[in-house]
Amino acid sequence: MRYSKEEILKKIREIAELNNGKMIGIKKFESLTGIKEGFWKGRYWINWSDAVNEAGFKSANYKQPWDKNTMLKKLADLVLELDHFPQVAELKMKRFKDKSFPNAKSYRERIGNKLPMAKNLYD
Repeated sequence: MRYSKEEILKKIREIAELNNGKMIGIKKFESLTGIKEGFWKGRYWINWSDAVNEAGFKSANYKQPWDKNTMLKKLADLVLELDHFPQVAELKMKRFKDKSFPNAKSYRERIGNKLPMAKNLYD
């Protein structure tokens, strides 16, 4: 079945209304409505946030990227806590225990692997 842009926007608004004005994530929307990502992505919107914003809401999934300086400060604190440079598993464990700590993937994507992380920490 094909859905028009207006039909999808209507469903987004209905879901948000049922959820006290807050939008849900794309997977939950898909399971509740049967409207799959392939019906709208690349046709009406580039991503879920664009669809939700056009419907008049903020996406539940929107996250700001980590600031590099904040990430390095948290990494430096972890180095002091561990008394050595952390392995990937230690970054993951820290994130598991402390949700305010960036995940290992964020470090890899924003700073690089161990050598660039250490270099950035030193600079």
